[in-house]
Amino acid sequence: MVVPWIDEMVALSVERRFRERFNRLQALWFAVMDVLGPFIRVSPARLTPLQRARARPVPPRSRRLAPLRPEAPLAREALHENVAYRWTLHELSERVRLSPQQLTRVFVDAFGKTPIAYLTMLRVQEMARPLRESDLSVAAVGRCVGWSSRSRATEAFIEHVGLSPSRYRSMRPVVADR
Repeated sequence: MVVPWIDEMVALSVERRFRERFNRLQALWFAVMDVLGPFIRVSPARLTPLQRARARPVPPRSRRLAPLRPEAPLAREALHENVAYRWTLHELSERVRLSPQQLTRVFVDAFGKTPIAYLTMLRVQEMARPLRESDLSVAAVGRCVGWSSRSRATEAFIEHVGLSPSRYRSMRPVVADR
């Protein structure tokens, strides 16, 4: 139902003459949102101010816009390749041939988080899938992503998602058998 409107919006915006076509684009946008709006749900989990601050990208006024140093993507790739590994800042810095302090500065400039905070975020993301798709215990899922302690896994999950792992698991959709 909304595809023709979206197609028209794209066609109208290709030539980038937004000022002349603003009213039609706005009307099309409202028509699309009028159809999609009833399907948008607000999560019952509210973010704390600390979580909102961590979720937002660093604003340009406080971030230096410059090309990434090659060490930052190398460190990120290492973390992505082996999320469950017990990385230390010293090990990661040796891998990319920087001092731990320099790696932290370069990584924060590039990604807005320290390498260890980034690793925690990756582990929480990796933890979410098995919580949704399996009945493994929280401790087992936490061990799979690199935490030796159930309490640390739970604490990190709550900090990043705003829900406990068991509450998150209970919210998964129930699929009816056909």
